Amino acid sequence: MSILHGPLCTGTLGFFLCVIIGLIFKVVWWFKPGTSFVLILILLCLFCGLLGRHTNSRYFGILISDRNVMSLSRFQSIAWTIVISSAFIVIALSRANAGIENPLDIDMDYRIWIMMGISATSLIASPLVLENKMDKDFKDPREKEKTYEQLGNVCSDLKGTKVADNSKGILFANKSPDKAAFTDIFEGDEIGNACSVDIAKLQMFFFTMVSLITYSITLYILISKNPTAAGFPALSEGFLTVLGISHVGYISSKAVTSTKTDTNIKTN
Repeated sequence: MSILHGPLCTGTLGFFLCVIIGLIFKVVWWFKPGTSFVLILILLCLFCGLLGRHTNSRYFGILISDRNVMSLSRFQSIAWTIVISSAFIVIALSRANAGIENPLDIDMDYRIWIMMGISATSLIASPLVLENKMDKDFKDPREKEKTYEQLGNVCSDLKGTKVADNSKGILFANKSPDKAAFTDIFEGDEIGNACSVDIAKLQMFFFTMVSLITYSITLYILISKNPTAAGFPALSEGFLTVLGISHVGYISSKAVTSTKTDTNIKTN
């Protein structure tokens, strides 16, 4: 099985990890600090892609949840980790190269840790909120069959297979990781809204992208001007407020049941 097709073996993954770590050190010595930041971002993204290939035979496999769908909370948490880690690596190695005592003594504004904590909370809370929905089902098999027929027919063209074949309780799930699609991060989690855009997810995705791009540019400018900076740029209180509201909406939307179950479904 070639490297580009199928999962990577552990030895191959370890080899690539060693190569990427070596390149990270070389990049800092060979290129200007701002360019090094961008290149290390790319290298860390590449390693995440290799991890995805190793675990799920997909370069975006690291984003795939246990329901074999791509997860927005995973995307956000990984993206912020890559951005913060890349900047920290460049600044720390630049400080070490400049002979600064305690090169790892880099001030991280407390708001950054709050932001990372909020992202981690969503990553952990999402499956916990959805777990209860795996136990929900229909008491009457006829009601279940009717609901699957109504919803499955709508989703069959969009998802590739019928919803009825992919459910865990009332949650949508794919049979295998190769069925996962990037559009999963915008769509509902349940059978009842698996083919609909989840506005709370869409809102959080756009906010995540805007904040990631803006803060990455801020870090690029800081590193380009002062690669031995003693700290990261601070985040504003307003940023954290909007971030918190976005995540509350995201988690709350998962708590609401959109699929008709045995307690509220009606038959003709």
